[in-house]
Amino acid sequence: MQLVLDPAWRTLDGYLASLSSSPRRAVKKTLQQLEVAGYRARELSVSELEANEARLDALYGQVWANAEVRPLRLSGRFFVELKRRLPDACAMFGLEKDGQLDAFGVCLKSHDTCVGYYLGYDKAVDAPLYLRLLISVIEQAIAWRSSSASMGRTSEEPKARLGAVAGPSSLWVKHRVPPLNWAVG
Repeated sequence: MQLVLDPAWRTLDGYLASLSSSPRRAVKKTLQQLEVAGYRARELSVSELEANEARLDALYGQVWANAEVRPLRLSGRFFVELKRRLPDACAMFGLEKDGQLDAFGVCLKSHDTCVGYYLGYDKAVDAPLYLRLLISVIEQAIAWRSSSASMGRTSEEPKARLGAVAGPSSLWVKHRVPPLNWAVG
């Protein structure tokens, strides 16, 4: 799912102003619900990521366990090292309440595209954490002055409500028996 950003958007308010009334209300409602619930969204530093390494692992693990396709289980250390090694091309943001991290997201800068890479959140929390993480991806894309935000292929409906559209995709297949690769072609 890809969201093309208007160069005129300088803040989230610019993006919101471009939405029709129904999606704009939905985004504002999400932001308001989390504020009332006591959540604060902010960027996380490497030292904060290190201090929350076990929590990152647990939050990502909840999302990973629910995924239909689970090729690799990443550890909390992966996210710490990602930010450490890509300081200018990686942004990590968190949703905190009373000093506890209940959700996090990762954005990577790839040329003029902001890629919403990984998300982790506490599924037991009765608040729209996932939607707020998607909004944070858009905020980061605007901050980086990206031309688009790539939000992944899962959960298409909430991303479409934010204005993202599905782009073309392809799949490479290789059969374990080499001569059958021609037939699979």
